[in-house]
Amino acid sequence: MLILNPRPHEEDSGRYYQNENYLPFASANTPQTLLAAAYDFLRSYNLRWKRKLVSRFCKSGSLLDVGCGTGEFMDEMRRAGWNVHGLERDAAASAWARERLQLSVATGSVQALPSFASSFEVITLWHVLEHLYDPSGALELLHQRLREHGILVLAVPNAGGIDAKIYGKNWIAWDAPRHVNHFNLRTLAGGAAMAGFALRWWQQLPLDAFFNTLMSERLAAAAHHSNLFWWPLRLLRAGIATGLSLLAGSNSPFKKNYGGATIVAVFQKNA
Repeated sequence: MLILNPRPHEEDSGRYYQNENYLPFASANTPQTLLAAAYDFLRSYNLRWKRKLVSRFCKSGSLLDVGCGTGEFMDEMRRAGWNVHGLERDAAASAWARERLQLSVATGSVQALPSFASSFEVITLWHVLEHLYDPSGALELLHQRLREHGILVLAVPNAGGIDAKIYGKNWIAWDAPRHVNHFNLRTLAGGAAMAGFALRWWQQLPLDAFFNTLMSERLAAAAHHSNLFWWPLRLLRAGIATGLSLLAGSNSPFKKNYGGATIVAVFQKNA
C-alpha cells in the first residue's frame, strides 16, 4: 500500500476540492467547463453500469452511497426502486444533491456513519477510500452499518495497474494531495478482510481506462511543455495505453498481474 507523505492535515484538506476542475463535483459548478460537460455526458453510461453491477449481487433494498458527491448515482438507484441515502463531506455538493435532486444526503465524514438510524443491504464508495485518512477505521464502521451478509462495493484507482506503470509520475490518479492512499487488489482485499469482509468479485470501471489515459497525457504534456505538434503521438499512445488497460482489466491472463485503471471490488459482510 502506498501513502502520500507529506500530506495535508485532514482538517485543511477540504480546500483542495474547491476547484472548478474537480470533476466529481462538476454538476454543482457554474458555468461548466467543456471538460466537465464531456465528463457529465459519459457519466450516464457509468451510472447504468454501476446500477447493473449492484443489482447482480442484491436486487433491491436500502443503499447508502458514501462520498456521494452531487448525488447522480443515488438518483439512478432511486429510479430503479431502491431506498437511497447518501453521505458527503463537501457542503456545497451535498446541498446540491438535496436541493436539486431532492435526495436524502447528510453532510459529514465517514465518522458520521453511526448517526444513521438504520442499516443497509448495500454500501457503495465510488472513488472514496483513497481520500480517507483512516481507511481501516472507515471499513470497520462500514461493517457495522451493513446488515447480515450485506454487500460493500469499493472502487479505487489501481496503483498496480498497467496504465499507472505506463505513465509513472504523470499518472492522473495519483491526484495529490486529494488522494492520500493508493491500493492494488492485494492491499484492498487485505484491508477489507481485516474489517470482516470477503471478496466476491472484482473488475474495473470500463470508462476509467479512457479517462485516465487521456488525462494522464494532458498532465504529461503540461509537465513537458509540449506544443500541439506532439498531440497526434500523444493520442496514439493514449489509444494503445487504453487498449492495454482494458485488456488487463478484463478476464485475461494480464488481469492477475496488473489489472486496469481502477479496481471495482464487491465484498460481502462475514457473519
